[in-house]
Amino acid sequence: MSQHDFVIANQGASAARTDINNGLQALASLNSGTTAPSTTYANMLWYETDTDTLWIRNEANSGWLRLLDIDQSLGAQLIENNVVNTSGTIIGYLGTHSQATWDTGTNTSERLISPDKLEAAIQTHAPNTGWVEIDRQEPTSNVNNVTFTGLGSYKTIRITWAASLSTGALGNGVDIQVRPTAGTWRTIGRADMDDNTGRSHHGITTISNNGGSEKLIICNGTSTIGAQIMDRSNATQSRESGIIHGGYSTHDTTIDEARLDPSTGQWEGTTADRRGVFICEGLAA
Repeated sequence: MSQHDFVIANQGASAARTDINNGLQALASLNSGTTAPSTTYANMLWYETDTDTLWIRNEANSGWLRLLDIDQSLGAQLIENNVVNTSGTIIGYLGTHSQATWDTGTNTSERLISPDKLEAAIQTHAPNTGWVEIDRQEPTSNVNNVTFTGLGSYKTIRITWAASLSTGALGNGVDIQVRPTAGTWRTIGRADMDDNTGRSHHGITTISNNGGSEKLIICNGTSTIGAQIMDRSNATQSRESGIIHGGYSTHDTTIDEARLDPSTGQWEGTTADRRGVFICEGLAA
């Protein structure tokens, strides 16, 4: 580590050799030192040893331009976070914001963003004008009911299903029920079925979820009641028509959960070809 003025004065041979060697060592070490060389030249390099920063002198020989920073312990170049224009004004940053900052969408500093953060921010701000799938269930064992949660932020809920009941006196049908979080289940509609065990059952129901004082829940839709056992491998099954009986009730809280609850019996899930599919969708509030 050395610096030199790069001027070889008239002197004796031994002193001249020492002077030349010192100049070469300064060149080899990039004029390294904790302070800048006292004698400078345009486009001169200087390695600042206390900050591990490499500088270059500007063309006018009037100032230093920062080239790069080095982490000696890691043996790696450090990337400068600030992006500046030709006047030295910061116009952006190579770092990123937190996901919360991207989602808020009000910070004006220019930064890098990854595809996943961009997609999440778009989902936060983009207007949702269509149905969004909230949940999809396909039980792999027989279940007493199928329940959907997290519905409170949707103004309208639609549940579609194609399934079969495995056991029980099926003439009692399937109750369509709703409730606030951990509240009391209320039956707002019923899909009738025939009395035969294992027959297929298909339906769609729409539920209003406006919340507030004395809002109306409306349940309506249609259902197909199969004359034969549901079989995914046979598209000719389930051809008879039936109906979901519409129902309504008033409520003063937002509905957060809905379920399809057979009066007796269970939804089939054990037999793969008769396994039900239940889809819950919502329109944003």
